[in-house]
Order: sequence, then structure tokens, then C-alpha cells
Amino acid sequence: MTKEASAKTTLEVTILYDEMVQWLCRQYLKVQKHMTTCSMTRNALRKHCEKELEFLENVAFYVIKDSRVIIDSNVFDEVEKAMGWFINDYPQVLNIGILKSFNDKRIGSHVDVKKPHYVVHLSFQEFFAAGYIVTGLRSDRSEDSINFIKANKYDQRFRLLLNFVSGLLTLYNEKQPIQYFWDAILNEPLDLFGLRYFDLIISCLEETRGSSNLNIENFPDVHTTSNALTKLLEHISHDVVLQRLLTVLKPQHNSELREQVSTILKNTPENHVIYAPIHMVVLATEDKNIYHRQIAYAVLQHVGGKAATQEMIKGLLIALSDKNDVVRVYARRALERLDERAANEEVIKVLLAALSDQDCDVRACACKALGQIDGKRGDVHIMNALVDLSLRSSVGYYFLWKHLKNALYHSETMIILKSDIVRNLEISLGQCRFQEFLAIPTHKFVNVLLKTVDVSWMPIVTRTALYQRNAIVVWNNSIWVYGSEEPKKSNCSDKMQNELVEAFFKQGKELNCAVK
Repeated sequence: MTKEASAKTTLEVTILYDEMVQWLCRQYLKVQKHMTTCSMTRNALRKHCEKELEFLENVAFYVIKDSRVIIDSNVFDEVEKAMGWFINDYPQVLNIGILKSFNDKRIGSHVDVKKPHYVVHLSFQEFFAAGYIVTGLRSDRSEDSINFIKANKYDQRFRLLLNFVSGLLTLYNEKQPIQYFWDAILNEPLDLFGLRYFDLIISCLEETRGSSNLNIENFPDVHTTSNALTKLLEHISHDVVLQRLLTVLKPQHNSELREQVSTILKNTPENHVIYAPIHMVVLATEDKNIYHRQIAYAVLQHVGGKAATQEMIKGLLIALSDKNDVVRVYARRALERLDERAANEEVIKVLLAALSDQDCDVRACACKALGQIDGKRGDVHIMNALVDLSLRSSVGYYFLWKHLKNALYHSETMIILKSDIVRNLEISLGQCRFQEFLAIPTHKFVNVLLKTVDVSWMPIVTRTALYQRNAIVVWNNSIWVYGSEEPKKSNCSDKMQNELVEAFFKQGKELNCAVK
């Protein structure tokens, strides 16, 4: 396998088979012709095996068009007429490893075309038949190949063959043959029902992903293709279809086609766009065209948090630093639409890391997104990160304090906070806006203090009671909180009673109103 192919995590079917054929050619040249092939390119291998490959392509096509499996002497006769040379003149032509004789013995140097043969696997037969079609599209017999495609494009027997044709044309990357092929695929005759037509388009597009240097100009007419895709999504706006379509278009270099798909997705109902953000964000961060980035981020804004992934969040955070203000606005709006549905470990991890970003806009958006994702759950990691941000930042984030207040209003949240977070919270409250927490009754903080027995809560309890002008009474192993509501009573240990009395006495002493 070539270095380029082995470096990929996934391979298109065409590339996989092309690599296998290259390997067979290397083995054939090494054993039959005693040649060194390590440094040979694909073109060099095909040049040295030109007759053999031409023979296999012709044999495969003549057999497959007649829906046959057995290759008999009549097929060899037809192939010789088509090629213009005799198989006996090239005695090693059957030894490349694709054809086998039914006597299950090595063919050797003697070519016995009278015996029936078969291809080692039907998929190889379709691959070489596709090679015949491609050769035709690249030569003066293109009309024959075009007519074959038009006549058989909806026949399921030839689906893999046509996929191979699409992939091989992408490898050659020649404008006219590609245009011939896609004109035949996209135009009449058309499937009135449409399902096979759309499936054919997508499956052929899937094989175009294999080339990293596909020339945009060589791709089929953008408007014709996009119209076909628009109809596809109008009639079958299903998650699986979208996922497959976006997987196909993710690595495409044709930005116009991507723009069309982005526009379609933007107008697709939200419940049908589960997989869109994952792929569209990649397109958005890589596309050099500002307008295309705007379209892609508009899709993300449309979708919101339903399909949030680590990749999506990273892309949105990158977009916050984009030079184009419209892109930044769309990215910010997309982040603002995140909610508790996006609460997964990967997404939270990315947003937490963004709280340390040098860009204050990135920190602000990440902070707000975390607050929305966390909701009223009070995740300990999120709470810790937000409190830490409040200590580090000279800018007051209103939504940060709003989220902390909402989360702390629930006793369950406060109970899970560790001592260091509570201490940092108390420090940040001293630096900033303690009044934000006046809506939280003092008795809630008292309950947390008593349940956790964590004295880190003590300064917050005393300060809250002071700000809310509550009366605190410790009597008979109980603590009473007298506020604006009915008095709240909680049981209290002797040790905690003493610590409470000491804390309030210390605070009163500072204010010159201590009573002990």
C-alpha cells in the first residue's frame, strides 16, 4: 500500500481496489519479468502491465454486460477482436493473479484459452469492467461508455461498477471524462420515483473523496448537482441521508457545492439536522471564502445545542476570533443556543479550556455557554472553573454571577462543592458583587454548613446574614435564623455552635457591635 493511502484512517472502495491491483502488478512484474518495482509509481506500473490490464478490463466488461460469471473461449475470441492482438502472443497475460482456471491449477506459461476461467472475486470483475468504461470515456469511444451508463445507471447489478467509475475518474482528474460521466448520471433518463437516482448520486460522490488534488473545474456542473441534492433533502430529509451526504461533502474542494448544501441545511427543520454541525463546522473553519463561512456558521446557529460535539465547539470558539464580524456574530449566537442537551464530557472539557483563552470574547462566550449547559445541575468542575475565572478576570461577567446564583440556590449544588472552591467563591464575592446573592436566603447557607460540616462556608454565612439583616440565635443545640420569612430552625452540634458563635463574634467585633 502506498504511503498516501496507509496514512488515511479510511479508504474509499476504489482506492482500496486500486491499491490491491498495484500490489498484484508489482508481484507479477517481480516474478514473471524479474523487475524491481519498489520505486515504481502507479503510472509506471500501469505502463509495464498495459497489455495485461487492457486484457482484464475487456474480459471483465464483456462478461459483466452479459451477466455472466464463467469466461469461456467465446469471450476470449470477442476480446481478441476488440483489442486487435492475440492472447497467445503474450503467454503470461493470465498470470497476473486475477483469473483462475476451473482445473484449479497454476496456468503457467501455456495459455489454454479453451478452458473456462473465472475472476477470483466478482468485485474485481466490476473494478476492471469500470476500468474499461473509464478508458472509453478517456478515448474516442466515449459515446459507447456514455450510452452504457445511461442505459444501466438504475440497474442495481451495476451500482458498484459505476461507483468504481466515479472513483477512477477522480484519480485521473481529467475534466472531459468527468463531465461525460456526471452528465450521464445527472441527466435523462431520470427515475420518476427518485430514490435510486439520489442514492446513485451520493454513492458516486462518496468515491470522489479519495483524491486530495481534485480540480474544482473538473467537477460536474454545480447547479445541476445542487438541484439534485436539494430535491433529495426535500423528499428525504432524514438524519441518515444527511449524515451520509455531509460525510461525502466534508472533504470536497468544491466550495460552491458546499455552499449549496449549507444553504439547504440552514432551511431544513432542526429535528432533521442532527449530524450537520459536526461536518459543517469543519467546512466553516477551513473555507477561505468569507461568505461560505458565514453560511456554515448560520447552519450551526440554526441547529443550536442539539448536536454539540467537541469538534463543533472547538470550531465555534475558533470562529470567535475570525476577522469577519458576521462570522463572529453567527458563532457567538450558535454558542448562546447551547443548552443542557449539549452537556457531555467532551464539550465541557473544551469550554473549560477556553476559560483560559487570551481572547476575552472567547472567555466570555465559553463562560456563558458553560452556564447554559450546566443549567441548575451545578457541576463541580464547571462551578470551580467559573469561580476561578471570577478571581482571575478584571471584567465582571453578569451572566457568570447570574449562573452561580441560580446554581447555588439549590442546596444540592452547594453540598458538592469542595472547600477550595468555597474559599475561592468567598474571596470572589468579596472582590465583586455580593449583592447578587442576596436573593439566596441565609438559612440555605446555614443548612449547607451544617450538612457538610465545612467551615469554609462560615464567612459566607456570616456575611449573608449581615447583608440580609437576619438575626441568628444559637440555643439548646439548635440554630435559629430570623429573616423576612418564618423562622428556620436547624439542629446543631456543640462544636458547630461554638464555631458559629466565634465567627459572628469576630465579625461583630470588626463592626464594633459584637455580643458574646
